[in-house]
Amino acid sequence: MKQALNRHTLDSRMWVTLLLAVALTSFACSGEVNVTAPEFPTFESQGQGFQVAGTLTADEGSVLEATILFDGREMLGARAFCAKPNGCNELHLDAATFGATSGQHTIAFQVLRQSSSQVKYEVEGEIVPDLASADDIALGPKRATLEAGESVAFEFHHVR
Repeated sequence: MKQALNRHTLDSRMWVTLLLAVALTSFACSGEVNVTAPEFPTFESQGQGFQVAGTLTADEGSVLEATILFDGREMLGARAFCAKPNGCNELHLDAATFGATSGQHTIAFQVLRQSSSQVKYEVEGEIVPDLASADDIALGPKRATLEAGESVAFEFHHVR
């Protein structure tokens, strides 16, 4: 009787394990569980270029110099300076990029110089695709406390 009980227990454990494996496999393969990546703004353009514009607004302190980065590199003509010696509460930036491939990209608004070691900012911007594209893509607003050299980044998906 004891041997039959152990055999029955072993058979039960095998069946439970087998059923669990089948259930997990079918559950994972059934498409019922959809793990999705965060949704990023997507735009389609006929060309490879687009413009980016943005505003850094300082809540406390001021910004003296900032730039826009595309995938970690400074965009051509993106650097903006404040003409006031003590800095500006708001700084507008814009630049264009060419040669953008299809895929995931990052736009970052980077503070280069500011009036104090840490400044609280609200950052927002937009991507302006080429003329053949539909709408501008809004970026933000995002709030952050930044030191010089730090940035606020926005991710998006570009389709050519």
